[in-house]
Amino acid sequence: MMNVELLKSVDELPLDGLMTSCCGLISRCRLRQLEDDSRWSTNYVAALYDGQVVAAVPCTSLRIRNWPDAAYDVGRLLGEDGSSGLDWMLVGGRADRAAGFLRDTNSPLELLNQAATLIESVVTALADEQGRRPASVYANEAEKTFLRMLLGGSPSEAQLTRESRIAVCGDGVGDYVSRLSSSHRSVVVRDWRQRDSLGMWSRSVSWADVMDYAPAMVADVAKGHGAREHPLLVASRLEQWLENKELHHVAFEAGINDMVISVCLGWRWRDVLQLYEVGLAPYGTRARHLAYVESLVYAPIRYAADTGCTEVLLGVDSVTPKRLRGARLSDVFLLAKSR
Repeated sequence: MMNVELLKSVDELPLDGLMTSCCGLISRCRLRQLEDDSRWSTNYVAALYDGQVVAAVPCTSLRIRNWPDAAYDVGRLLGEDGSSGLDWMLVGGRADRAAGFLRDTNSPLELLNQAATLIESVVTALADEQGRRPASVYANEAEKTFLRMLLGGSPSEAQLTRESRIAVCGDGVGDYVSRLSSSHRSVVVRDWRQRDSLGMWSRSVSWADVMDYAPAMVADVAKGHGAREHPLLVASRLEQWLENKELHHVAFEAGINDMVISVCLGWRWRDVLQLYEVGLAPYGTRARHLAYVESLVYAPIRYAADTGCTEVLLGVDSVTPKRLRGARLSDVFLLAKSR
């Protein structure tokens, strides 16, 4: 017998057996941190079968009109004028460019579909009670099918960006290269030749080893993309992620001689290596792009192979350098219940 419960905290959910393709971005600790933001109200809709949670989804609603993060302004993203943060309920996540449907990995598809149908009825009732439209923002292709079911009807859909993933096989070096197409293989071989000729090094370290300089480099990258972010705010965000003990935090440095040119921060979550932030030396620095792909792609793949990971998640945006080095691209969507 399956039933649905409405919960107020992630601590009421046994998440150990549940997963999404968003990995650490929708981990227990991260969800709990987001609950502490008083600008938002949070509910979790969970489907239980014989007392065991089969699936669950967070539903969050703003208590203020203005979106704290413009990247989640649903009305603007849909090209609809006039809506505010008070008009929407976000289903599946409201931060970190991720939206997911938490599901039991051992449950058959038929049971998960049944759970999604029951959860949809509660999500709809919750949104109606609040006078809001439900929407899922930054739903990747792996999450999209279930999240569409949770919104009901035929939701509006808009592509927001693309994300990149690389499957890990063998030693992360020879086996990685052997699986590439000839055009991608030539890019990698060229990179490695340049890396060796310049004497470029790379290594994996803890976040603690890079926190004195990484925030400024990350902020500099944001500035280059037109975003204003102070290094102290970056440091505060990274320190918040360090509180998440479900994650094994790791950073990848690349440089020449004693100069760090690029740093990429991420974590290992179960058998997946997930990358989060990249910091770079200023534009014009010698071998800047080469150090970037070394810390973002090559060093993480080697580390993932050494630690038994099956996949490296390279995140959203900046897809061209990732695709040229063998990453698989997939679309990321905004889904919104039709009026």
